[in-house]
Amino acid sequence: MTHPLVPSPSRLAGRLSKTRAPLGALVLALAAGLRAQPPSAPPAAPPVSLSPLVVTATRVPTLAEETAAAVTVITRAELELAQLGDALAALKTVPGLSVADSGMPGQGAGLFLRGTETRHTAILLDGRRLPTDMQRYFDLGYFPLGNVARIEVARGPLGAAQGGGALGGAVNFITQRGATDGVSGTLAGDYGTFATRHAEVGVTAARNGVSASVGGAHYATDNRRPNSAFEASSTLNTFGWQVTPAARLELLAGWLCRDGGSPGGGTQTTAADPDERFEQELWFLAPSLIVKTGEAWTHTVDFSLARQHSAADNTQVFSDYTTTVRTRGLVYQVEFHPSVALAAYAGAERGWQDADYAPGAGNFALPFTRDERHVAVFAGVQFKPVAGLTLLASARRDDYAAFYGAANTWRYGASYRVAATGTVLHAAEGTAFAAPELQNFVDFGFGPPPTTLRPERARGQEVGVTQELLEGKLTLSATAFQSKTTDLVQFDFLSLTSKNIGLARMRGVETSAEWRFAAAGAFTVGYTYLEARDAVAARPLQRRPRHTFFAELRGEPLPGWTLGAGLRGVSDREDTDPVTFIRAQQPGYVVARVFTQYEVNKNLRLKLRVENALNRRYSETAGFPALPLGVHGGVEWRF
Repeated sequence: MTHPLVPSPSRLAGRLSKTRAPLGALVLALAAGLRAQPPSAPPAAPPVSLSPLVVTATRVPTLAEETAAAVTVITRAELELAQLGDALAALKTVPGLSVADSGMPGQGAGLFLRGTETRHTAILLDGRRLPTDMQRYFDLGYFPLGNVARIEVARGPLGAAQGGGALGGAVNFITQRGATDGVSGTLAGDYGTFATRHAEVGVTAARNGVSASVGGAHYATDNRRPNSAFEASSTLNTFGWQVTPAARLELLAGWLCRDGGSPGGGTQTTAADPDERFEQELWFLAPSLIVKTGEAWTHTVDFSLARQHSAADNTQVFSDYTTTVRTRGLVYQVEFHPSVALAAYAGAERGWQDADYAPGAGNFALPFTRDERHVAVFAGVQFKPVAGLTLLASARRDDYAAFYGAANTWRYGASYRVAATGTVLHAAEGTAFAAPELQNFVDFGFGPPPTTLRPERARGQEVGVTQELLEGKLTLSATAFQSKTTDLVQFDFLSLTSKNIGLARMRGVETSAEWRFAAAGAFTVGYTYLEARDAVAARPLQRRPRHTFFAELRGEPLPGWTLGAGLRGVSDREDTDPVTFIRAQQPGYVVARVFTQYEVNKNLRLKLRVENALNRRYSETAGFPALPLGVHGGVEWRF
């Protein structure tokens, strides 16, 4: 399948690999193509565009089309219409992002953004890094979206903007804010197959410069397999105070507790670990101060404090253990906007992370403790020399001197909007790095662990085009990309220790189309072609399907009644069986979901959704079968 805007994926990817002039020529060509035009003054006002403002790719509010990056934004309205209540369900609709969960809510999940590892996607909440565990990633096996206003997914190496761990890109959950004076809220609940229960409450209030958005949720399900019952409670809150016209205080605070069975590999009726349980508790606190000194300058100071505790009990395949990771961070950033044609930012960051691993009874591993410190400085600039053209450049230096040394990352790019046709072109190149997983340094009894490892590094390029048609109601987009990751940390079975021995190459094409034919009606389709290979072993990377697609149609047949359906397909991919440890081809699958809601009045809504509507038998991860058909109904009261 090939998008009509681009040649075949293999030809496009091949052209990218040949233009190793590392996209600098392409970026310069966008600017050089304007030399024939007469000189013009910088635009007096930003160009009219339907593109949303985003912050993930550039650290500062920027129109998505001017970031020189492939960015997907999922709005609150889209989440509610499609009844997407948790992070994984929403992220499965994003081009270039492959999700491999463990078959049921509450189990672990892998995110493979443009073919990179799960630990290579930065998970953010309001731009702040969510705390990671020993594997250096935040597990989105269950993350509710009750108080989330939108989700931004920026693809490509973003080390210059987001620091370590953003080799594939970043996912940023932006919380809701109290915008206008008054009080509003939502009380919702639903019940469905497998005794699944969910309750949620949210209140937003604002008055005289003081605002609050408070949300809480509880989720519980028996699931289908033995020892797979899961329960979670959470709260996510934001507070703000406009102290003066030039100064504002904000506070982000949250808590998440997850507890459930961990059945391991097996079938719908069996479990490798019939008694194992996994518990996790996370809390975080993040105050901020934003000060404007004049029209052009904005200063922001962020402090974050978080603690994540995990425990595995009654294990059979592996031994019991507990881990505790505590993080603190301090960030200062200054933004300078002297005109609509120029914007710049710079800042510094200091981070602390303390990790403890405590083996339980029968565990041959040794206790492990590590205190890490790092400092970083960063800067970026955006320049619009003529109407429609945006040039960007950014750089960052992170220093983990005590363990991994220093890493320099950078990104540059250009975007150009052809006003007459509604066409947006973009090209970019960037780098990123990731510190090794903490678990690589734990002595699990196989032999002495490594004392030092080099950071994993990535360098990638992309070119893309977006075309608006039908007065902006129809949007077509395509992006071709390639990247290389070096110094991948892998377990060496000869020395029984982790080493920097890996090399991976990824390339592909992401395409999407969206037709907004009514206020509540839209048809969206996306397709991604991906080649992700282990260049050392000369074979495909596991759980990276070559073809994925997504389609969704929703509309309003009658006033107050919305109806929609979604379809998602994943092609064959390689995976390792968790019982036999044999690497084999995992069959592809196509799954469907249906959702509908009826607005009884301005306060009351009735909802119904059907997951796996075709009742397909499939597994996103080998040995972890997905749930069969499930029906869920609920009610929502707004005030």
